[in-house]
Formats: sequence, C-alpha cells, structure tokens
Amino acid sequence: MSDNERKYSLLGCKATWLVLLFLLAPALSTVGSRPGAVQPDDASWIFHSEAQGVKIYYKIGTCENRSVVFLKFSNTTKKKVELAWKEAYQTSQVPEELESYGQGKRLVLPPGDTSEDDCTQVGIKECITYSEKALPTFKADITRVNFKNVRVKPLE
Repeated sequence: MSDNERKYSLLGCKATWLVLLFLLAPALSTVGSRPGAVQPDDASWIFHSEAQGVKIYYKIGTCENRSVVFLKFSNTTKKKVELAWKEAYQTSQVPEELESYGQGKRLVLPPGDTSEDDCTQVGIKECITYSEKALPTFKADITRVNFKNVRVKPLE
C-alpha cells in the first residue's frame, strides 16, 4: 500500500467515525437518564426549612405533561422520627397560596436522606405530589411549595 493510499484510507476511516458520532450523538445524550425523572428543571433541591433536626427540600418538575413536586427529607438526628405536614402551593394560575386537598401527610424517616425524584417508579408515595391530586379543581402549574403544621416526633 502506497503512502497516498494509506492517507486516503485513514481519512475515510476518520470521516466514517465522525459521521457515526454525529448520527449517534442524540441517542447517546439520553444514556443514563430515566424517562420519569424530573424534567426539565432538575437543577437542585430547594431548601424550605428545618424542624427538630429534619431538613425539608423540594423541587418542582414535569412528569408526563403535568406539574409534580418531589420532596426530600434529611433526618440529621441519630434516631428514627415521624414527620407530619400539610402542603400548600402557589401556581401560575392563582397567585394566592392554596392548601392541598386532603388531610396532610405522615412519613417515618430513618436517619439520613429520604427522597423521590422519579414519577415512573414511585417508591415513597409521600415524597411525590401530582398537581391534580393536590389541587384537583384545575390544571395547576405549581410554582412554589410551602409546608405547614410541620411536626417531628422521635420514635426511638
């Protein structure tokens, strides 16, 4: 094989790889992402408050074209606790704060983090709130979350 033939062979090989990379780039960008994960505003958890060693965070996202709130609790104590709370929301449709429908939520938290950020495989139902469950009277686009009547009870 001459030097010219080798040069053109290598150029053809590089061009083939560039074309393949260009064609596969969109597919590769979704590797590792979960279809039910928060979309598109998954930047970070928003710190809300702390009560007796339990830090409360939330993030608002979209799952299957509906507004959803994901919750994260960080129990910084060394004991299991029961957390009780009521959620209230602000929406793009109604600027006033609206309390969620229902009695509120309860969750037993071991030390460490407890959270949910995937609407396709919900493991902890208390850590996810769909807008139509929280505010069933209209299709709400939730913009802010507030936690009311937060109570922490040590269990051990």
